[in-house]
Amino acid sequence: MASVVTRPVRRLRDGARAIEATGPGADRLPVPMNPLEIHDLATTLNAMLAQLETRMTTTRRFTADAGHELRTPMTSLGAHLETLHTNPGLPP
Repeated sequence: MASVVTRPVRRLRDGARAIEATGPGADRLPVPMNPLEIHDLATTLNAMLAQLETRMTTTRRFTADAGHELRTPMTSLGAHLETLHTNPGLPP
């Protein structure tokens, strides 16, 4: 009897372990129709996973943009320093 009662929780646990093993992405937890408490928990956790995925995507995009924006002035500064190094007689 206990096995039947805890089956939805075990499925939820197994789904969470699968997501943990593969990382966040398109995978979501199984959402059983009954019992209602497990249905609500799975739905809430899936919404949380979607929010985390969105935040991770936003963070990656920001990091890529910041890296690009920093490379441009650094390249320009490097070119100026190289010019000054190869032409020490340039006026200030």
